[in-house]
Amino acid sequence: MNWIANLLPGLDGALNIHPLVVHFPVVLLPLACFLYFLSWKSPNSWVTPAARWALWSGTVSAAVAILAGYLAADGLGHDKPGHDLVHEHRNIMLWVGGLALTLSILVRVFAGKNSVMSRWILAVGHVALTGILIFGSDRGAALVYRYGFGVQEPLPSEEASSHGHDAEATAPEESSDGHDHSH
Repeated sequence: MNWIANLLPGLDGALNIHPLVVHFPVVLLPLACFLYFLSWKSPNSWVTPAARWALWSGTVSAAVAILAGYLAADGLGHDKPGHDLVHEHRNIMLWVGGLALTLSILVRVFAGKNSVMSRWILAVGHVALTGILIFGSDRGAALVYRYGFGVQEPLPSEEASSHGHDAEATAPEESSDGHDHSH
């Protein structure tokens, strides 16, 4: 018995880990933006280090998601409809990764310096990062929901069981006249 399939059937059926890891930066980077602006009111509170850690964790998880995306893209094929969107999504998310890394370094460099200029640079950086992330995430969602990237067709037995039917117990189809015409 495959214990992973029993414990985590979604992960067991996944074509790659990109959908699993991509949600971390999608949550952590906007959270860092929110916490950063929240910290303006009281910069010496717990919110300031929380904003930094959310940014740094989001940056690391973005690097993992980008790597997983590259590995996932290898198996997509270049003739599939929507493939050009894969390149657009990748390029936008590379900008997200680069901006997150730059912002992470700037947060460290500006630590302890509460100048107006440093605060505005970080503010603009957080807003830009969050905006570009949303734009790139939308492209990723379009790849999945519009073009079916990363989604595999269910096996016949999975499809039948997902409708509450057993594959072997399905009755033959009957026509409107009540006779079996499935031969």
